[in-house]
Amino acid sequence: MFRGATLGVVFLGCLYVAGFLYKIGFFGVITLETSWLRMVEIDYLYTGVYAVFVSSGMAGVHVIMLIMAYAVALSYAYKAFAYSQKNIGYLFSSRIKKEVSKGFSFLLVVVLYYVATLMVIGLSGKISSKVVALGEKEGIQFFNSERSDRLCNHVTKECYEGKLLYTNNSSYIFFVDAEDGDITHGKIKVAEQRHADVEVGWHEKSVERYLDHN
Repeated sequence: MFRGATLGVVFLGCLYVAGFLYKIGFFGVITLETSWLRMVEIDYLYTGVYAVFVSSGMAGVHVIMLIMAYAVALSYAYKAFAYSQKNIGYLFSSRIKKEVSKGFSFLLVVVLYYVATLMVIGLSGKISSKVVALGEKEGIQFFNSERSDRLCNHVTKECYEGKLLYTNNSSYIFFVDAEDGDITHGKIKVAEQRHADVEVGWHEKSVERYLDHN
């Protein structure tokens, strides 16, 4: 029961972290100060699934499964130590002192866990870098695209042309295009949904997808 719940938490945690890293890569195209942007929790999971599959394919899925197996192995650590001292230590007990054999078997298990930890960290790091790179790539494509959205704020009586970055439970996160076309001169506007309307424009890929199916 406990291990099953732990595996579920580890699995969801991996997807959540992947979604967070993708968000950092995507919005980091403009600025790394993206901690203010809070996505809806379920969106982190959706984005994490997308980022893992698109950036790494089945390799990303295998790494997540490896992390889950590693979590299970950690939950059996105390049994592994006890087994090593009882069986591995027994093999050497006739040649060296009992205390030394127990210490040797304990050290052997520690080394094995240490090697497994390094392998998991290394593979996780590679997948994480691919997820961030995917976010950066798609962020650049998004901001340089010809898509044009429109946001009108009824409180300030202003309308903005730009791109809708994200919609959470209560607000619109909107990027206002710079007049000179340089995205580094653009601005990010946050408007409450109850006080604003948004017209979402077509994206080039959306047009291509529509034409392919019609």
